Amino acid sequence: MTAKPAIVGIVLAAFAGLAGLMGYFIYEVATAPTDEEAMRMSIAAIDRPELRIAVTLHPDYCSTRRVSSYGGWDVSCSGIPRHFYQDVTLCVPGPPEQCGPAPESYSNCTTYEWSIDLHGRPSNPIWSNRKVLTLGDDCHPKATREEDRARMRELGITAVPIRAYVGRPLP
Repeated sequence: MTAKPAIVGIVLAAFAGLAGLMGYFIYEVATAPTDEEAMRMSIAAIDRPELRIAVTLHPDYCSTRRVSSYGGWDVSCSGIPRHFYQDVTLCVPGPPEQCGPAPESYSNCTTYEWSIDLHGRPSNPIWSNRKVLTLGDDCHPKATREEDRARMRELGITAVPIRAYVGRPLP
């Protein structure tokens, strides 16, 4: 009994497609960035200056977990004290507008979570239209604010200026 030429063609095309898919998969895994490269690339793409500063000063803010050898990474940066890396000015809308520095008691701590693909691109683990999931959290500082500011000056890093509006205009 001989196979029909059409069936042989379909089988060969399926094998060729499977071989091409396997080749692509092997290429993707072989050219994937290292854990450190993926983290650096994703933080640059997220474009959160406070996160970049925090990780520059304290790489141990973040934990990275390899999802699998071919699936990328999950990242969590817990309790980053963003106010350490910001110069916050609080304003009450006017007229006249009244502004001043945030009080010493002001704090703003955030946990960042995201996934990284094999190209180092970040994605939000819940919403696909954002690059990172942010959650308010307790602070987990790795140093004092003064120590971090001194290290920032040594490295030539400036704090991120933030202008926040609070309250209602005064009568």
